[in-house]
Amino acid sequence: MARCNWTLTTGARSRQPRQNFEWFLYASLAALVGLAAWNLALVAPLWREHTSVIPDPANSRFLYLAVFGFIVNMILGYSLRLLPTFLGLRPARQALVLPAFVLFNAGVAARLLEGPLASGALAFAGMAVYILALRIFEPPATYVKSRGVDASFPWFIRLA
Repeated sequence: MARCNWTLTTGARSRQPRQNFEWFLYASLAALVGLAAWNLALVAPLWREHTSVIPDPANSRFLYLAVFGFIVNMILGYSLRLLPTFLGLRPARQALVLPAFVLFNAGVAARLLEGPLASGALAFAGMAVYILALRIFEPPATYVKSRGVDASFPWFIRLA
């Protein structure tokens, strides 16, 4: 019988050093797994009661985890990996990536534990440190070949 090569075992055997952007991707995937389990826990009682309304605060917490825990973490991870190349940015400040990751995800956790004020402050601080780490508003380090691309593209990406 052929042995299956699962993604996790392949990644674990890799000899390449781990990169900081991967923390955001792993957090995103963990949020996705958590969302799948939580979705089952939320939907099972609805099926028994023949209703389609998920009551608050469970609904708002679920949506917050979906948006900030899954989607935003994925965007932050890929942005950290790809934007320096696409925009010709200076290399990211690696020493700031872990604090940004911890602050942002502590904000996500605080929101799930009913701490909206702490959540907002932590997530905001995490994003501020992330912006400093990514160096997105600093002048580019190299000229980016953008023949055929609208001149507003770099600013559109920075503001997005």
